[in-house]
Parts: sequence; structure tokens; C-alpha cells
Amino acid sequence: MQLFITEEGHAPISIDVPRPDDSPVLTIGRSDENDVVLTQSFVSAHHARLFAGAMIEDVGSRNGTFVGGQRIEGPLILAGRSFSLGGQTLV
Repeated sequence: MQLFITEEGHAPISIDVPRPDDSPVLTIGRSDENDVVLTQSFVSAHHARLFAGAMIEDVGSRNGTFVGGQRIEGPLILAGRSFSLGGQTLV
């Protein structure tokens, strides 16, 4: 599975992520402890979790995680939708 990260004014980045069978939960954030590390200052050290590539959950980040332009308040099934955090869109 691949995660594509886009940020306005920058070329898209593609990240290979483990298959859900190998790692069902991916952590996303600024800390090196995460599976997906994003360096933007608007990204919290521990920002969100992605479950089997199908559900996203914000883990108490300051700037939030958004799906369809709406800040999510709990786990949300993505159903093929992209999500954004820290000014970056992830697909």
C-alpha cells in the first residue's frame, strides 16, 4: 500500500506503508517514533492513527485531522476519501 502526501507548492511524496496484515495500525506524526513521519510544524508529535488503511483517528493533536474539510472528533471510516493534517493532504 502507498500513502501519497501532497502539500501546496511542493511535489507529491509517495510513502510505502506496511500491508494491513503486517501492521494494522500506522501512527502518523512529527516524532521519529511514528511509522509515517511528517516534518511540518503544524503536525503534532503524535497526530493520528490509520487503521488498516481504512479508518483514521486523531489522537489529541492540537491542529486536528480533517476528512472532507471537517475536523474529525473520533475514529472515522475513510471509504476511499483523503484526509489532511498539518496542511498536508494524504491519500
